[in-house]
Amino acid sequence: MRQTRVAALSLIGLTGLLFAGTTAATQPLHPPIAVRFHLDRPGFVTLVIENHRGVRVRNLVSETYFPAGDQVAWWDGLDLSLIHI
Repeated sequence: MRQTRVAALSLIGLTGLLFAGTTAATQPLHPPIAVRFHLDRPGFVTLVIENHRGVRVRNLVSETYFPAGDQVAWWDGLDLSLIHI
C-alpha cells in the first residue's frame, strides 16, 4: 500500500488567540477544532500543526490508515508545551 503525505497545517497568527487564557490547569476556551483533509486514495497519514515559522505545534495523527475521501481529525487547541505526560 502506498503512503500518502498530507502537508502540515499552518495557523499563521492564530496560535496566540487559541491559547489565550489557557493554562495547564484549565481546559481550552473553545470546542475541538476540525482539521479537514481529502485523500484521493487510501493510505497512511501523518498530520501535524505548525506555526508560521514552521515549528511543530502539535502532532494530530501519526502513520494512521485512512480510506480515500474527505476526512477529519480533531484538535483540542493545545500545543506540545501544554501537554503533560
